[in-house]
Amino acid sequence: MTEKTQQTKSSSFNAIMRNYRGTTTDITDIVGQLEIHESLDSETTMGKIFIIDSEAYEERIPIIGQESIILTFESHLHKGDIRRHEFIIYRMSDKFSDGKNQLYTLYFVSEEYIANLKYKVSKSYRGKLNGDIVYDIYTKYISNKVSNPKDLHIDDSVNQDSAVYTMQFVMGNFRPFQAINLVAKRSVPGRGLGKYIFYEDKSTFNFKSVESLLDPIKPNTDLDREIKENPYGGDSTLQNPRIRNALFEGKNIRKVETPADPKLQETIPVATYVLVPSNAHPVDLNTGEQNISTFKFSSTFDVISNLVGGMYGSRLLTYDPISHRIGTLNNIGAKQSFLQETSRVSSARQTFYDFNYNERYNQFKHIRGPSKPLATSNHIGANSPEACFKFMTTNLEHNEEGGTLKTIAQMQNRMTRGVLKSYDNQVERWLLTNYSHHRQLKNIVLDVRVPGDHNRTVGEIVEIKLPSAYFDEDHTFYRGNYLVNKIKHILLDSGKYEMEMQLIRDSLFSMLFDEEFGVTEEELIDAGADQSFIDALKEDNNVFEDEIGDE
Repeated sequence: MTEKTQQTKSSSFNAIMRNYRGTTTDITDIVGQLEIHESLDSETTMGKIFIIDSEAYEERIPIIGQESIILTFESHLHKGDIRRHEFIIYRMSDKFSDGKNQLYTLYFVSEEYIANLKYKVSKSYRGKLNGDIVYDIYTKYISNKVSNPKDLHIDDSVNQDSAVYTMQFVMGNFRPFQAINLVAKRSVPGRGLGKYIFYEDKSTFNFKSVESLLDPIKPNTDLDREIKENPYGGDSTLQNPRIRNALFEGKNIRKVETPADPKLQETIPVATYVLVPSNAHPVDLNTGEQNISTFKFSSTFDVISNLVGGMYGSRLLTYDPISHRIGTLNNIGAKQSFLQETSRVSSARQTFYDFNYNERYNQFKHIRGPSKPLATSNHIGANSPEACFKFMTTNLEHNEEGGTLKTIAQMQNRMTRGVLKSYDNQVERWLLTNYSHHRQLKNIVLDVRVPGDHNRTVGEIVEIKLPSAYFDEDHTFYRGNYLVNKIKHILLDSGKYEMEMQLIRDSLFSMLFDEEFGVTEEELIDAGADQSFIDALKEDNNVFEDEIGDE
């Protein structure tokens, strides 16, 4: 039996199964439904296929747990452009009969996931950037262990979507994906703040900062990072060549920017979908726009989860296990407080790192296009860093002049080579911001069902046109660009092809005005204020001066 090309089929997909002997069988005719799942929250693609078997394929192939499945499909939007995947069948559901057919479901996953379970990383990395570590793990323990390796899309060491600081890890029998996720968790992106993720899209594996997905720019020329004095100590771990050279040459750089790629600008967002609630005004679809058949806002805000999850504010207290020091040697980037215990003879001064969402909102890269804060400065959850308290070990200042590691080494007379260097775990830079960024992306979550398009994949930006249920315009806060977080491709034996997408955004389309002003933007307009005044007010972070100059 040989593979049949999809062109010979009237269905929008084709399914070929390869058994343990390498023999292929076309099972398209017995497939009732096919689902392929992609997610930014999962390392690999997976899915399931529902089988209506009237000819005992389960016995004839046979299906015994040593099979792979080759899927090809296309959408009516892009005829002739075929998408192809090969997966490993890893499980069969319970089988039952309807009197005529055997009914069961086959579950499949990318081969890389199987390799992840078969091999362990037992290795140390010292003084390496995150991209170098992830590339080494992926190539040695994943891509070299599979029959059809996929490329890894990763930013190299001169790309500012890569990490700025070098890292040190000791991987003790970690699964490869576990090791990569550990690197992602502790990485500090070259521009802005926020976390890294490792995921598979329709064609490659990716190791990217979430902010580079929210606001993509020409990757190999992008340098959009404010270079200031290190708020947590010296620059001994600042290893990115472009930044390090600029500092070494004495350039007083505050921000270096290169124009975004015009071609990239034209392709973002990659698609436009129009959401038409039943009580909204009629909408005429333009060329290229697609209608949303069903939708659900599965989240618009959750104050309690945001509060305890550290979105609005959080606090970090560090502990150095070498010197047993709590807090930092200096006060830069941290806040002091006194901790008094009645059972103690004296008070202890401790230095905390505090995070405030409203103060640091502009340091994050947000969804491309208009993006405004999700909360005002007088939000009920704001201004309380103790709502999310973390206590973590650090080795931040070991390399500073007179630092802990040097002092201990001198005392123990172990500086045999004259060089002693450690690599900071950077917990002061990534921990609190990662918690906040994680919660920011959980606020506005939109689930939609749209016509199938095999060119769509996770990590892309799409535009949602959401008409207002009240005003004669689009929705004030929830319209605009969204990041595709999850996709489920659903193909039926009838030839119908639809997608379920989970879309997220980390900001509002329009600005919220703080209550202290006593007016909203609409009220300002009604009172006769022109748009230039309102724009200037927004640019000034909602702060303006009255006639006598007092703020």
